[in-house]
Amino acid sequence: MKHPLPHPTSEFHLKSLIAAVASALLCTLSFAALPAQAQAFSILHSFTNGGDGGSPTAPVTIDSAGNLYGTASTGGTGGNGTVFELKRSDNGWTLNTLHAFDYSNGDGKVPLSGVVFGPDGALYGTTSAGGTGCYGGCGTVYNLRPPQTFCHTGVCLWTETIIHNFAGYPHDGLQPEYATPIFDPSGNLYGTTCGGGPVDDGTAFEMSESNGTWTETPIHNFTGGDGECPQVGLLRDRAGNLYGTTLQGTGNQGEVFELTLLASGWTLSKLVVFEEGINGNAPGGPLVADSAGNLYGMTQSGSVFELTYSGGTWAYNQIFDLPGAGGIGPLAMDAEGNLYGTQFVGGIFGSGAVFKLTLGNGTWAYTDMHDFSITNGCAFPYSGVSIDVDGNLYGTASQGGYRAPSCGYWGCGCVWKITP
Repeated sequence: MKHPLPHPTSEFHLKSLIAAVASALLCTLSFAALPAQAQAFSILHSFTNGGDGGSPTAPVTIDSAGNLYGTASTGGTGGNGTVFELKRSDNGWTLNTLHAFDYSNGDGKVPLSGVVFGPDGALYGTTSAGGTGCYGGCGTVYNLRPPQTFCHTGVCLWTETIIHNFAGYPHDGLQPEYATPIFDPSGNLYGTTCGGGPVDDGTAFEMSESNGTWTETPIHNFTGGDGECPQVGLLRDRAGNLYGTTLQGTGNQGEVFELTLLASGWTLSKLVVFEEGINGNAPGGPLVADSAGNLYGMTQSGSVFELTYSGGTWAYNQIFDLPGAGGIGPLAMDAEGNLYGTQFVGGIFGSGAVFKLTLGNGTWAYTDMHDFSITNGCAFPYSGVSIDVDGNLYGTASQGGYRAPSCGYWGCGCVWKITP
């Protein structure tokens, strides 16, 4: 399986970053001048790779009170990662560690995906490794429930339950990566795994709960010809259809797919096949839909695209070619239909950027909202953008921030905010 964006703490990742940054800088320098706008950027928390975690790769989830929830892929107990809350107050933001993964006790490890609130009020997420489903751990699905009594700030542990241990090839999925789970109105959970299944090309799965017990069922096993390695999450429309992307597939550059539930079971349709040099390659984050049901996404090579449905077919339209690389985080859309996202590399300093795309007179315009810098702030954002009710933007960066000894020059990452 192909992994263009490896785990942020690996030695290979650091070498890849150097090459990617050099390439992104060339793209940035050759692009017309697009200076960052006068946005108010702030760092809400710099990770230390200790009890608070380190190297976050997932977007944050915002609750009704404006508190943020997310994961860090390293740090915590034995370096296995954490789930955290950033609680807002009049005095600023305070980080609470809700759970530190303990792989030595059969827990999951390396949470690359975000968390989502289920209909029962618990947080749900996945770990890309660990668990007891196979030798070495194939990953888990877990939930976290808040304590019954009030706890002070700092370490405020919630109660974790592993609701599924992935078993891998040939009957189950393996290695859920950047795929934050989603729920349907009935409380069923859906997600993807990059590997596993009969030919080890990945799965889409459903989990249903009955009397406190969760049952996981692969609803599609990818076979290469219909896609390979769905590494990000799914989107559900009002009719119950599921949409997603694969990292590879026909032509080896990835696909957009739809899963439709028929009387005979779930059926996959390929909506787009990517070809490098034509429409980009390696679709990144999960898809987002507008009020009319049009779908939007981004490739890791920097192509932002739209899919519109008419007359029983989907039409592909590349709406913008970003200056520099794209990313794997989700695009976000505000009430006016503007799109926001992060570029993993690129920007003025080559360490990533936050951008906005605005539609006017049939043309999308690019605004550089913030340029990350490894030397004086956060850097290399995987996460994408989350928007609160006031229009503030939030996300994480996998590196930069506080230079703890265990992080070295690259830093341990941060949570950031942009106030437009």
